[in-house]
Amino acid sequence: MNSKEHKSLNRIGTYRKPEGHKLKMTYIVGANCTDGVVLVGDRKLSVGDTEEACEDKLFQLEIGEVVVGASGSKGLFDKFLELISIKVKQALDFKSKEYLILDAINDCEDIAKELTERYFNRIRETIDVLIAFRGDNGIPVLYTVSGLYGFSETVNKYKAIGHGEPYGSIFLKTMWHTDMTMSEFSKIAYFVIRCIEEMKLDSSVGYDPQTWFIPRIIPEEGKTIGELKEKYPIRQATDKESEEMFNHSDTLICEMERFLREFKKSKDQDLKVGEKSNVKVQE
Repeated sequence: MNSKEHKSLNRIGTYRKPEGHKLKMTYIVGANCTDGVVLVGDRKLSVGDTEEACEDKLFQLEIGEVVVGASGSKGLFDKFLELISIKVKQALDFKSKEYLILDAINDCEDIAKELTERYFNRIRETIDVLIAFRGDNGIPVLYTVSGLYGFSETVNKYKAIGHGEPYGSIFLKTMWHTDMTMSEFSKIAYFVIRCIEEMKLDSSVGYDPQTWFIPRIIPEEGKTIGELKEKYPIRQATDKESEEMFNHSDTLICEMERFLREFKKSKDQDLKVGEKSNVKVQE
């Protein structure tokens, strides 16, 4: 990539989309909590200008202890998932080389950068990735990969990717605390996605969110980390947990809507008082 192209990528926000092109982005957020790592992503896909679909955006790789999610158009996401799956399968079939989790992160870096460089001039989009994995010590780690730079960084608190990221940041900054559990954060993330959808802040984000839990394994005397994996499985949220997230988000949304109505009512009253004052002054 030459310097001019690199500069263009850094100024992506200044570009205008080609006529008829519709962003098909996403909202995925991950957090490093006290009891593990949690990933939450919306399921809405915009197909063309009028059609919508519901699909998972978080996937567990064949190597087992890795869950990934990527932002970008459906086409970019599908290509990323296909390419990283091929890399993993080839490595697992090649018995003489052990495919480590760090190898998967390196491959995600390369694939995200290659896709961004190949397609940016065509669709003006980049692809970013969130990767959660659990190491041999039983401690989960969260990484973010920038398709722009092909570089990964560890996430110590939380990280959101996708078109809806700016809308969720205000809630995450306000509600985050250092002792947060996976369950607590999943409810906040669920609320953020529903809020973006309900308030029509971004038409590309919505539908019932998908949640993955990657728990921290608590060592026990006389047992190996491998023996404890069954007790602390990497899993998706159950129907009951999803229902609890929905009910929690519903309560917060109702409270927020009530506050906004009262705020608007107060502002309208102030405006009327101001108008009456201006009339008296003119008289």
